[in-house]
Amino acid sequence: MSEDAIETKTLDELTTEEVEQFLGVQQEGILKVTATEWKDDWSKGVTDNAERWKKRTTGTKKDIVGLAIAAEPKYAEKTKKAIELGSRAKALARTNTAEVIAQVQATPASAYSDGATLRANKFGRRIDAQYPLREYAVKRMNAMKEGTDAEREKKMIASKRCNVIIGQALKGIIDIGTARTQIDKETT
Repeated sequence: MSEDAIETKTLDELTTEEVEQFLGVQQEGILKVTATEWKDDWSKGVTDNAERWKKRTTGTKKDIVGLAIAAEPKYAEKTKKAIELGSRAKALARTNTAEVIAQVQATPASAYSDGATLRANKFGRRIDAQYPLREYAVKRMNAMKEGTDAEREKKMIASKRCNVIIGQALKGIIDIGTARTQIDKETT
């Protein structure tokens, strides 16, 4: 196979022989560490640097939320490029379901509850933000008739649409007044 043909393939599409041909070396023995040693080094590095990461993250004087907002155009461009290239789909195609399940089984159940507990303030803010709208929507839906199948179906659809409206309000897509007006429209 010519080098031009090899250059148009992704790394996943190349055979070992094609990689060796393209690089001009034999794969075996060119690295100073084995794959197992490399994985062990990576794992040890993650463990050893956990406290350093925490200290650097919590000790920053930068407005990390402001920086993330400022980086939104770059994020959007990278996401658009990833979608065009199908990067996520290709990565998912390489994902092994059995490995994912094994990782979940190896993770203690307390990791989920600990993670949620650490985010209690965040969840609390979100609940506080949506509670008045949810209460309003439920009050409006409770007033809807449900004597016939059509009325019950209308109420079910209104419930789903009210959830979407509340989600839009939480995301800042619409304001609270617009959300209430749309809830009124769905529940009449």
